[in-house]
Amino acid sequence: MLTNVALDNTVNISWTGPSQPNGPIKAYTVYFTPVDPAERDENYKRWPKVVIPSTEDSGLVTLDKSKYNLLPDHDYSVRVSATNDLSEGPASGIVRFTTGSGEIPPSIVLDPPTNPVIVDPESDYSVTCRASAGVPTPRIRWALDSNAGTIVGPTLHLRSIVKDTTATCHGANNAGVVQEVLEVRVAGPGTSPNEIVINPQREQAINVEWTAPDEPNGQITGYVVHYGEIPEGESEPREWYKETVGGDQVTHKIEGLKPKTNYGVKVQAISDRGPGVISEPPTMTRTLPLAPKPPVVSDVKGVFALSVT
Repeated sequence: MLTNVALDNTVNISWTGPSQPNGPIKAYTVYFTPVDPAERDENYKRWPKVVIPSTEDSGLVTLDKSKYNLLPDHDYSVRVSATNDLSEGPASGIVRFTTGSGEIPPSIVLDPPTNPVIVDPESDYSVTCRASAGVPTPRIRWALDSNAGTIVGPTLHLRSIVKDTTATCHGANNAGVVQEVLEVRVAGPGTSPNEIVINPQREQAINVEWTAPDEPNGQITGYVVHYGEIPEGESEPREWYKETVGGDQVTHKIEGLKPKTNYGVKVQAISDRGPGVISEPPTMTRTLPLAPKPPVVSDVKGVFALSVT
């Protein structure tokens, strides 16, 4: 007879049948009990038992710790008997096994499992950390980066994400601790360019200046300047145009505009991961009026006399 005790104290018991069955085997009976010095082994028929109908010359039974109330950290005695078509035969010799604590270290999985995850600027993301194994049931919590706090429970909700971040799921029980770090990367600048200033210029032009975004999320590779004419009595352009400049530029001149006209301007940064957030609300400006044309001087012909009296 062989016994095997799993980490959760489930016990597998296997055996071979009697060498002299004296008839066809009909069943096997497995007797088991915690070791008690005061209990005589001959009284095994008073022990808890499992009857396994079988006609085979070997057998296997699994004792579930909960169903059969197997106690942790206990020694157990086991005996097996065979029953033929006449009666039950004598039991085998005693085999002993010892249960453990019954505790299993935790295992955790993320749902969805993507890691690292790529999100758009200012988007939301939710993920659930589940215990896939562990006895007793693991406790789950999330720890956010930069000492941003702890969230007790399996589900993490990240709102309006503007910069790369990490969050660590911890699973713990009496048998151990496990963790998995979730990496969240933002696919472009998470904030718009700052300090946008517009200076109207001569020749129906404006000069736009700005500073880099606070959260570039990668290397800035370019900027897009969005602009449009604002109709009288309205607050935003009906139609937007755009011009692109290099990532090392923080100023741009827009030419060919109408004189004495209101314009709205927005600026957007682009990193090596993708486009970022467009500045809001639009920055307003008004173009300068046209300068007067030079006077027309006619050619002077003839002689004019001027007399003074």
